[in-house]
Amino acid sequence: MGNLSVNLAERVGKYLVESGSRLHMRPQGFKIDPKGLKLATLEADTVQLSKTAGRWSGAAENYIPTVCEGSEVAMHHALNGSNSTVRGIIRDIESGRVNVNLERRYFADDFQDILKTDKEFAKLPPLEKDCIVYRGRVEQPQLGRANDDFKIVQNAQIDEIIVPDLGYSYTGFNSGACDAWGRTSSKTLKTMAYEIRLPKGAKVSRNLEHRIQHGGEVVMPRGAEYRLISKKTNGNHTDVVLEYILPTKDNVAEIEGIMRKYNIPLTPAPKVKTTKQTKPKVHSDDEVSSFMRGWTTQFDK
Repeated sequence: MGNLSVNLAERVGKYLVESGSRLHMRPQGFKIDPKGLKLATLEADTVQLSKTAGRWSGAAENYIPTVCEGSEVAMHHALNGSNSTVRGIIRDIESGRVNVNLERRYFADDFQDILKTDKEFAKLPPLEKDCIVYRGRVEQPQLGRANDDFKIVQNAQIDEIIVPDLGYSYTGFNSGACDAWGRTSSKTLKTMAYEIRLPKGAKVSRNLEHRIQHGGEVVMPRGAEYRLISKKTNGNHTDVVLEYILPTKDNVAEIEGIMRKYNIPLTPAPKVKTTKQTKPKVHSDDEVSSFMRGWTTQFDK
């Protein structure tokens, strides 16, 4: 009977250790007492597990990003208009389909803006706490490549690392605009609502734009990576939870390398001041040299 108890204890202990590994707990945190089959958990492990489990389950107001002086990049608002160009540049460069110097599809200042923005992202003050932001998406039937994130999320497996947007993604402090845009904006087109978890230390551009609609605005770094936590599809709508991964890739070095490859100047050319040419004041054609008479009209006289 004693051997049976020890045997059973060892099997139970093995199961709990394996389960503990899946929960990211240290196996040595369990103590097995073969005689009484008593289990004890180290206090440190209890604290570690509770912190992990409750990290993202607090009150919503605890996860609102802070805004301070210098917490946004200079093009925070304007990136919305240039995002399609940014995505096109990175997509085409990665595919090797574009020779920038010959096709001139993009201009030097497009690359220079990306470089300037990436440098500013690198210098932003990091978040001093975990935050949660929201993003709503609706399918764009006329713009095929604009729907890449729908396919990426659809094909991704839970816990997979994905890059749903090659540009700078816009998000809100709360789900107000996300609910209106990403959940109820269409009954026929695909919609998607993102909940994005930002770990402490993330460098994101944030301000109080659109405070009424969604409490404030956060723009993610270019080509941000996320871990897919969950996704749930109901009809044409999908709810997605992502966790932002603190970057290991250097966006600044990447875009500088691209610019050097295509001989694009890293800084804009100095602007040349031009002097405005003024027409001479005249009173009659007799006072103007013959080659200048074409400059005058009845309104000059």
